[in-house]
Amino acid sequence: MRTQAEDSTDASLEPKQAIQTPRHGGDLAYATNRFGQPRDGWQDLSTGISPWPYPLPALPPQYWHHLPTDNRDLLAAAARYYGIAAQFITPLPGSQVAIAQLPELFQPAVVAVPALGYSEHHIQWCRVGHKVRLYSTLDECEHWILTGQVNHVVVINPNNPSGESVPAQRLQNWAEWLSGALVVDEAFTDCDTLHTMVPFVTSQTNVWVLRSLGKFFGLAGARLGFLIGAQPEKIQRALDPWAVSGPALWAGAQALQDSQWQDAQRLRIKHNSERLYTLLRQTLPGAITLHNGGLFVTLCTTDAQAKVILRALYEHLAKAGIFTRWGYESDDALPAWLRLGLPADDGARLQLALECFI
Repeated sequence: MRTQAEDSTDASLEPKQAIQTPRHGGDLAYATNRFGQPRDGWQDLSTGISPWPYPLPALPPQYWHHLPTDNRDLLAAAARYYGIAAQFITPLPGSQVAIAQLPELFQPAVVAVPALGYSEHHIQWCRVGHKVRLYSTLDECEHWILTGQVNHVVVINPNNPSGESVPAQRLQNWAEWLSGALVVDEAFTDCDTLHTMVPFVTSQTNVWVLRSLGKFFGLAGARLGFLIGAQPEKIQRALDPWAVSGPALWAGAQALQDSQWQDAQRLRIKHNSERLYTLLRQTLPGAITLHNGGLFVTLCTTDAQAKVILRALYEHLAKAGIFTRWGYESDDALPAWLRLGLPADDGARLQLALECFI
């Protein structure tokens, strides 16, 4: 395989020079400012949000007019969907609220956070004075727990962007050994709930689980998430009155109770993620590893030349109107990664762009 990067002498492709990308995916204003407006518009693969959102019916107008004081329908639907009593579920205006508020519930301590993962966890624990230790492997984190070097642990399961999953049994052990909290971010768990920690929050009261309607259900704009834990009053005291909007309460109830659509969505995501994985594997060199996270596939490498190829691919796709999520800090010891969400067109536009890259 011969790529544009191998033929290029452009110093801007050196891996030591990091691209200053947005903190989060989905910033098409940034993409347009950097790469220009594509002739056919952007295909945004940068977020990991399902391109097939739940098809909401017309919103009854009273949900715009009345204060959102009644969340009983939402809680009933959430309890059935998550398989736990409603008393343990707290609706939130996005799981980001829990990421920001949970660190404030604890006195400053030492918290283990994944080195590769959603950066807001690191930011929010640091913001309120906790000392953050970044773990690169699960074994490293477990060693810190067993030796008492950390009080709290954050796990993203499956991890975004690595796609790595942690078995529920291992997380149960961690919860038993920890002196503090185990926070499990399950934003991408709906595709496969095998390792969810939701069933264990009633018996392991230091476990807090974050869930969201943004990814699997494709309803990121509704800003609706849940914190599931045995002591919900701790977070509820920090919430504003009417924290979740009426339209979000209604939309969540519709989506969570539609099991037929959920089953079809899981099959559709599985088919398309496998197709995306195969398409990328056939195109890229072996030095680049691929991780299937269900709603995304992440390309990752520590090889210097492969890092150059990945960066060239990111820019090539952007110039073809396909915006992806680039992640590389300029430290040579860290891996470079490129995350692609699922395309809604069965990968047709991406395949054409990849053929031009080879």
